[in-house]
Amino acid sequence: QRDAKNAALIPSVRTLADSKIWGDLYRGLAFLELFRGSSLLGFLLHELKDN
Repeated sequence: QRDAKNAALIPSVRTLADSKIWGDLYRGLAFLELFRGSSLLGFLLHELKDN
């Protein structure tokens, strides 16, 4: 019975992890949107390319 409980836990843990990843991605994209078209975004892209 304990195994069944563990098996039920795993998908929910994965879903939580996935939603956190998507949440972070979404926040990152929203943050980039704020700077799109500004010189800061060009500066960031330039810095990333050099590194």
